[in-house]
Amino acid sequence: MDSNSLWFQKTMINNGQNGDHATRVLKRMSLLMRVSELVVGNAPLAEQTREIARLVREAFGVKACGMREMRPDGLHLLGVSGFAEEALPKIMDPRVGIAAHMIADRRPFAVLDVPNDPITAPYHKKNPRIEFRGYAGAPMIVHDEIVGILGIYTEEPLKDFADEDLSHLQVVASHVGTAILNARLYRELSDAYDRTLEGWSTALEYRDRETKGHTMRVTNLTVCLARAMGWNEHEIVHLRRGALLHDIGKMAIPDSILLKPGPLTEEERGLMRTHTERAREMLQPIEFLRPALDIPVNHHERWDGSGYPRGLRKHSIPPAARLFAVVDVWDALSTDRPYRKAMPAEEARDYLRENSDVLFEKHVVEKFLELEPQDEQLGMAENPTTVD
Repeated sequence: MDSNSLWFQKTMINNGQNGDHATRVLKRMSLLMRVSELVVGNAPLAEQTREIARLVREAFGVKACGMREMRPDGLHLLGVSGFAEEALPKIMDPRVGIAAHMIADRRPFAVLDVPNDPITAPYHKKNPRIEFRGYAGAPMIVHDEIVGILGIYTEEPLKDFADEDLSHLQVVASHVGTAILNARLYRELSDAYDRTLEGWSTALEYRDRETKGHTMRVTNLTVCLARAMGWNEHEIVHLRRGALLHDIGKMAIPDSILLKPGPLTEEERGLMRTHTERAREMLQPIEFLRPALDIPVNHHERWDGSGYPRGLRKHSIPPAARLFAVVDVWDALSTDRPYRKAMPAEEARDYLRENSDVLFEKHVVEKFLELEPQDEQLGMAENPTTVD
């Protein structure tokens, strides 16, 4: 029998199976199981912490719950339930107030009447929009490291909050700490992967010098377009990887074709077109890159079915490839190539307009042309943060 079950039985016996207490214990055991499920799940950290905050708030029957992650520059706000996030400071100093006490003592802490407690009164006065009287919090301790704090807030002064309640809050806090450490590890691995992908794309551009700089330009523009169209950051991570690798299949194309200075023959054009299928063959075995395959494989498909490799039409073309196709063609038209000068910007815009709902999805073209006048800024867009 696991330790949680033993704790539950002992609690029930010691309290004579009191109805109210039993209900409270069952709620909190259910909370712990749900938190454990969330921690080992695949949801981004922001979603996990928001849901955990809601569950904690309900299980403890309090006004609000909030949690913060310890970073080098302070305690950063994560999940919140019951308060508007804008009412809370984004970053707190861990060296002052109740957070300092919890971190120094490495144990949970409760304040019965926040506005009148010498530790918390100064903080409360600085945040008049936050209406609460009682507070209990616990440090998130994982492998002897404090990775954050979790707190609950009540509208009235805190009453009947026993050591048992603090202990349970501590267990929940440590589970959330595990989720934070998992997210950090994911971010570190994801950053390493993305640096590797950027290296691959750079290596390809060294081979095909006529497109130097093209990959990062179209990647940044595609990310900006996706954000303007309401894509979430989890989707954008895979979109960005696909854009970085959109021409990776050209690694399999012979130099005699890829670097040929003049026009390609029909046979050579056919071989060049195989780069999309070569991309599939190269990337499909790499599990973490499978969600990014849509662009490398489908970015030459066209809205009217005239593209390749499969002649997909309209919404059968994956959304990421539809976005990227507009950006890719824009960049090809508006930058110098060894065999021609860049097309004037207005002519390039006209080309996209004329082929809206023909080669490209109309809505994507319209959204891109709304953003395009700022293309110098868009081209410098910073990379998206990785998924928590």
